[in-house]
Amino acid sequence: MNDYQQREHDKAVQTRQQLEPIAAALGWTLLPDDLDLDYPPRAFYISNGAGLHVRCTVMWNKTDRFEFAASRWPTYTDKDGAVQRVTPHDMSNEYVGNKFLPRETTPTVIAARSRDPVAVAKQIRARLLPEYRRIYAALQEMADSRQEYADSEASVIARLFEATQEDREEREKPYFIRNMPGDLVTMDYRSPGSIRIDLSCSDMCAVIGFLRERRQGVRS
Repeated sequence: MNDYQQREHDKAVQTRQQLEPIAAALGWTLLPDDLDLDYPPRAFYISNGAGLHVRCTVMWNKTDRFEFAASRWPTYTDKDGAVQRVTPHDMSNEYVGNKFLPRETTPTVIAARSRDPVAVAKQIRARLLPEYRRIYAALQEMADSRQEYADSEASVIARLFEATQEDREEREKPYFIRNMPGDLVTMDYRSPGSIRIDLSCSDMCAVIGFLRERRQGVRS
């Protein structure tokens, strides 16, 4: 360990010692459990063990203060199997009814490092956690909605590949989806004119089957 790493490690040890009683007063767990000697953490997290994480950092411009911020948000798995996370900033992109949801800011509180840990925990509980839980619940609804859509799209893609009886490359899909309410598949084709096709997935599979059988009949 060089001199710089030693200094950073000592800072991390001091920070952790100050955060431990705050986490204990909340009844949450302080992470990480161990300090890496070569790469001491710049941030710690207080976890409730049920999905909520509060990020704890020393403010770069006011090193005598802690900043506590909500940091863990709901996730969903998209049609390609990749895990996607939704955050407060994503809310302004979500169209519900006839308007976009208002953009939310990440719940944050600041406290002096010298302040009593029980008082800091009380501040977090009163000012950060209610907003964190409110926004988390709204984002969970968004994640559930996106998960439902992704599952439906993945099902449609799988059915179409099954109908074509062709091998599928990873993350490949046989069309570009513009909109898919229910079982409806919307396809756009441009070259050089413009063609738009709206069919249900069942109809699309039937068309593919018909064309395949006709092609086989012509060849025979």
